[in-house]
Order: sequence, then structure tokens, then C-alpha cells
Amino acid sequence: MAALIESMRMCYALPIRGFRRLLEDTTLHGYRLPANTAVLINNWSVHMDKEHWGDPEVYRPERFITETGLLREDDTFLPFGLGRRRCMGEQLAKSFLFQTFAGVLQKFQLVPADGTDLKVTALGGFNLAPKTYDIIFKSR
Repeated sequence: MAALIESMRMCYALPIRGFRRLLEDTTLHGYRLPANTAVLINNWSVHMDKEHWGDPEVYRPERFITETGLLREDDTFLPFGLGRRRCMGEQLAKSFLFQTFAGVLQKFQLVPADGTDLKVTALGGFNLAPKTYDIIFKSR
């Protein structure tokens, strides 16, 4: 599960979360934002914050494991949003990802094809998608 969470932290589908509207005048980090201002939430800046994660560009699932080996929650991990507008399908998505990931790894060893570069690279746009690469599924 920690490997899936770290993967979602680094490779999220929506780098910028939908519009929100301020209901009242607000001050944020010294900037005055009047009521009715449209605000976007930058997931990339949260999930790749060096102050919080230390080395956010490095894949380290152990970030989400406690010293006793339990799964650790992190309030800065927000792939499904936050608050009242949090994704309603979060539990379904997490269950589906886990079952699919575990099912594939139970039956196959995933090996990159010759010459395949597996560096994390996303094709940009409104949402992110991984670049195409070749993987060989070897039966276990």
C-alpha cells in the first residue's frame, strides 16, 4: 500500500485541482484576496514540497511506513482532495488500485523491455498521463 501511495504522490492525474470561490475576504501569506475570487489548488506544489518531503523527486515508499511497520497517514498527501469536496470515489479507487496492483504482482514479474527508460516522465496538459514504455510480464 505504501508503494501505491508513493506512486500517487509522485504521479497524480490532476496537478491542479478545480476552482474554488472565496466566500469572504481572506489574507493568505500576506496577500489580500477579496470575496468571490476564484482559487485553484496546486497539487504539484503540495506533493513536491522539499520542506515537507525532503527529496520529493525520489521514489521512497518508506515515507508512508512507521518505525513499527504500519501504514502512516500524511495530511500533505492529497490526491483525492480535501474537505467537503473530497472525491466520493476515494475508497473505491484505492481498493481497485490495490487489488489490481496486488493481483498483477502475484502472477507476474514486471521487467522493462531492452532499451526501455523507466524514468518518471509525464505528458503534460490539463491532466497528466505517463509516457508510453514497454514492459514484459513474466509468469511467476
